[in-house]
Amino acid sequence: MKITRLLLWMLFSYSSVCTAQTVQIKPDWATFSTPIKWESPPPELHSKIKSGRMRIRVFFPSGEYGQVGCYAIKQADGRVSISRGDGDVVAIGRWHEEHDKLVITSRIVYRTVVIKGRPLPEADIVEKLSFKKGRYWTVWNKAGRYGPLPKFVDWGYITDLIRCDREYFDGEKPVDGVQPCMPSPSKSE
Repeated sequence: MKITRLLLWMLFSYSSVCTAQTVQIKPDWATFSTPIKWESPPPELHSKIKSGRMRIRVFFPSGEYGQVGCYAIKQADGRVSISRGDGDVVAIGRWHEEHDKLVITSRIVYRTVVIKGRPLPEADIVEKLSFKKGRYWTVWNKAGRYGPLPKFVDWGYITDLIRCDREYFDGEKPVDGVQPCMPSPSKSE
C-alpha cells in the first residue's frame, strides 16, 4: 500500500512539474540577455546575418523556470532565432517572488558538449534577481540584465529545448536517465 501511494505521489508530482513545460512558451514569459554582442561574418562572405551569445530566461506562470544559453542568429530583417549549428545549455527549475526579488532555483540538465569531471544534471543553484513586470519581464542582477526581444521568432524550438533536452553524465561517462521527449519536427519539415 505504501509503495502504491508513493508511486501515485511521484506521478502526480512529476506531472505537475512538467505541465507548464509542455505548453508553447509565450513572448511575455521570456527575457533575453541584453545587449547581445552581435558579430558579423568576414566581409568577403557578403552575408548580412549576424550571430551572438544569448541567454534566455523563461518564467512560466505556474512557477516553473527554464533557461537556455545559446548562440542567436540575427537575419538582415532583424528576426532572431537560435542557431542549430552551435551548442546550447539548458537549465530547469522553479521561481517565486520573495519581497522585491525573484528567487530562482535551477540546475543545468543538458549541455551539447559535456564537461569532464562535471556531472549532469548539475547541482541546484539559487539566484536572486531584481525585476519589473509589465507586459514583459525585465530582470537584472550584478551579472547582467534581461528584457524582451520583440523580433525573436523561435518559440517552438526553445519550448522543445526546455521540455526535451536532458543529459545524464557522471563526470566521466554517460549514464542512463529519463528522456522526457524527443523534439517535435518544425512546421517547415
